[in-house]
Amino acid sequence: MRYRKRHIVEDIIAQKFPCIFEIDNKKCFKVNENTFFVVSFLNWDREIIVAEYADSEFEAHKGLFGEDGVLFYPDEMSEDENSPNSVSNFFDCTHHYRRSR
Repeated sequence: MRYRKRHIVEDIIAQKFPCIFEIDNKKCFKVNENTFFVVSFLNWDREIIVAEYADSEFEAHKGLFGEDGVLFYPDEMSEDENSPNSVSNFFDCTHHYRRSR
């Protein structure tokens, strides 16, 4: 199930950000010249989707994604907030959050 959900989320994100390559079976998305991210899924007591970032294409190709990922908790969101548009907007917002650090 997690594998299928990853592809659904990645397909939604790909509508806003280009996928430039895959690493460890995850699509790497390019936000701008200095921001790249992959999507990971954690499933402890609840499902968590994590956007993990790299600061250059070189780092992204090497799999050097930062520990400062942004978390998304779909189980805590309403049906409207879990819509494809909201998921896409979440990842758009993570870029703005990261840029302002």
